[in-house]
Amino acid sequence: MNYPGHLLVGIIFGAVFALAIGAEPFLFGSIVFVAAFSALVPDIDHDSSKMRQWADLGVPICAFLFSYSAICDGVMCGAENWHPILVNTLAITGLYMIVITYMKPRHRGITHTLAAAGAYGVAIWFFSDWMFGVAGLLGYLSHLFADRMAKLV
Repeated sequence: MNYPGHLLVGIIFGAVFALAIGAEPFLFGSIVFVAAFSALVPDIDHDSSKMRQWADLGVPICAFLFSYSAICDGVMCGAENWHPILVNTLAITGLYMIVITYMKPRHRGITHTLAAAGAYGVAIWFFSDWMFGVAGLLGYLSHLFADRMAKLV
């Protein structure tokens, strides 16, 4: 299945979950977004997938934001702390590039397993909220079921 199909299935899974828990409009949209995004995550192991293209662009941006927020308390802090922010950003981006270039699993390998889906859902739950963890898990699972690739490990 291609990315528009996976995106649609993820949106449907997310919307059904948001309706089931009676989410208010902003939370409903957030849950659907997380599920739709998560429906694309398993294909990060494919060089030409949308998720891989977005990750290649998004990882440096998120690395910068993470580094900035970890080092700075205010907006003007970045001018005086640019060096550690830059070093952290390059380190995180470099680690991503090394992993995705040299340690990338084969397509439809480990990223297309129930174990990876569970680990992904738990990670989102750990860093945010149970509702987003469940939405992430459902979106990820929607991809596996749409591909008919739901293997345990």
